[in-house]
Amino acid sequence: MAGSAVPVWAPVTAAAVIGTGSAVVVNLATGGGPWWLWALVAVLTVAGIGTSLWLHRRQSAPAQPPWSIIASGTRSVAVRGTVAGTIRTGDIRTST
Repeated sequence: MAGSAVPVWAPVTAAAVIGTGSAVVVNLATGGGPWWLWALVAVLTVAGIGTSLWLHRRQSAPAQPPWSIIASGTRSVAVRGTVAGTIRTGDIRTST
């Protein structure tokens, strides 16, 4: 997983740092701001990076099996869950 994450986290982190850096430069050029605003910018940048990586990991996870089960073939049976009774496919011959 670590090897496959590098091509994702490197550009995500670079984009976040460049975007935040641009915002800092504009803010400093227009008069600065209070210290807590800079802390908020840092927290939001880290949150953005974390969200991007979390979404990538979530979308890269193996697909879950489908909820519908298809039985194919002669006298096939597909079951999902616990079977409470007997399943008969027509192979048992009983005398009447």
